[in-house]
Amino acid sequence: MARSTSESIRARLVVASDKLRPTDPLLADALDEVLAPRGWELLKLKPATRSGGNPNLAIPMPRDVREQLKALASESLTADVNEAFTAFLAGKFVPDAPVRARRNSGATAETVNLNVTPDRDLMQQVKDIAPERTQEYGWTVTPARVAAAYLLQKHNITTAKA
Repeated sequence: MARSTSESIRARLVVASDKLRPTDPLLADALDEVLAPRGWELLKLKPATRSGGNPNLAIPMPRDVREQLKALASESLTADVNEAFTAFLAGKFVPDAPVRARRNSGATAETVNLNVTPDRDLMQQVKDIAPERTQEYGWTVTPARVAAAYLLQKHNITTAKA
């Protein structure tokens, strides 16, 4: 395949915009805006969300726990997180307090993020109720902590720190 030049890429994007216009004029307009002079600057303003519009939720956890969860290939972790939020909001799930390693204990588990894209509205509802639950539980409630606790419980994963 020949190396693309900016002119050939621009030409193909113009053709794509023209073909798209009858079926999705908004998407075609978006292409046209980027193709306009200095339109590329629009791409720098704000990171795009996924096509579903749901935000990314980064759930910090030890690497070995993340790998165990990712190994459940037949499972949809995003669906599990939506289930967690629904149960939490309905009062059917109370997350365990996060366990932290003692200071100077020598704990060395590497913390990484598990990324999921839960339903935007459910996540916002959890954020809205979090201050109330924080007072009730005595520890800081966040969507990531609710999700982590639910995933660990649902998949019977134990860890010293999550």
